[in-house]
Amino acid sequence: MSVFTKSYQIILLGLFVVTISACSSTPKEDEGYKGIYDAKTTSDYSLDVPPDLVSPSVSNALVIPGVANSGASFSEYSNTNTASTSSRVLPKTTSGVRFVRDGGLFWLEINSAPDDVWQQVRTFFMDLGFSFVTESPVNGLLETNWLENRSDVPTGWVASMLGGLFSTGKMDKYRIRLERSDKDNVSLLFITHQGLEEQSAGGYYAETELVIKWLPRESDPELEAEMLQRFLVFRGVAKARAKQIVSKKKKVERAKLIKGSDDSSYTLEVSEIFPRTWRRISIALDRMGLVVEDRDRSKGLYYIKTTEAFVHGDNHEPGWFESLFASKTEQLKIAQLQLKVDDLGDTTRITILNDADEQDKSKTGLFILEKLKTHL
Repeated sequence: MSVFTKSYQIILLGLFVVTISACSSTPKEDEGYKGIYDAKTTSDYSLDVPPDLVSPSVSNALVIPGVANSGASFSEYSNTNTASTSSRVLPKTTSGVRFVRDGGLFWLEINSAPDDVWQQVRTFFMDLGFSFVTESPVNGLLETNWLENRSDVPTGWVASMLGGLFSTGKMDKYRIRLERSDKDNVSLLFITHQGLEEQSAGGYYAETELVIKWLPRESDPELEAEMLQRFLVFRGVAKARAKQIVSKKKKVERAKLIKGSDDSSYTLEVSEIFPRTWRRISIALDRMGLVVEDRDRSKGLYYIKTTEAFVHGDNHEPGWFESLFASKTEQLKIAQLQLKVDDLGDTTRITILNDADEQDKSKTGLFILEKLKTHL
């Protein structure tokens, strides 16, 4: 073998090693994270997603009014006079932050004014590459666009050159809810995740044309906790300390499905007082992807609407045996319903009402209660 040939082989081997190491490396600041997003490669995506998954309501106002209190109704918010506030430099402090877990839900309790936290969390998600399809400061609500989660995509110079060829087939968006605490200058920050997964059908040797669809996938509590942790890092908390704050705690079951005497009606009984249950329902509905059209705490009512994503999601498709009797099986429906929350003292009862203000006994109503049970 000539010296030239051996040298050529060594060069090729070296390039191969560099390529593999480049493709398997991850930026240091993203190491260990499940959610990695890149605005440069995802901002131009145009998704054929189910209706109602995104409800564009963009406000690019630079003046941020007061953030929502936790108890009022949306209709009351719309009549609220707003006041401008100035943003401040992000505080580099590890004090004044508490991670709270209540059942299957969790949030951050931050010793900062809601107006300041609003500016910070908005900048945080924009730095990750997200933009917003909903910005409602008076409701304390932000909702991001869909971005591809590229945590499983190789990185490095090879990936950057061929980035368009790599895809994970998973998209994420986040709904951020900010509420005032009953304590002065204390904010409650909730982050909920919704996901899409690319699925294909037909093609190849099948007679039908290849069809690619984006279908809903289950919300990921680990991604939600990770975003809270990363937000703390963004505010100046050390990564190790942030991970310690957002630590896992044992989940306690607090909700129980109760069958009525007629065997066709159900209610959900929660072993928590009304104020805690009311707040947790808001976050659970966000996770479930339901539209909250209005809410009235004084009457204990949420006015909700099911969506295409909720009704036709792959998490509750009928099995092959059930499909044999599809004509006899009631299907989930898109409907406007009321979620009634009754204060029973030490416990709280949740009932689904139809448009006639009567207890809903449909499969859709029961499914909503079953999903709520898993999130409360």
